[in-house]
Amino acid sequence: MLHGTAAAAAAALGKIGTADAAEALTAALTVVPAKVRPAVGEGCLACAQALLEEGKRDAAASIYDSV
Repeated sequence: MLHGTAAAAAAALGKIGTADAAEALTAALTVVPAKVRPAVGEGCLACAQALLEEGKRDAAASIYDSV
């Protein structure tokens, strides 16, 4: 159950799509269990896309590089 909750939280942060959400997700990439890592990665990609659409190319590129 905990993994499902963590995956849902990662998806929610991805939908938020802010730099703060991306920071939380990229930090989590290295510490979450392997079962949750794909959801965290997808959240990172969603944040990167949102930032790219806002014209924040450098921030988006940094996230893409981390994933």
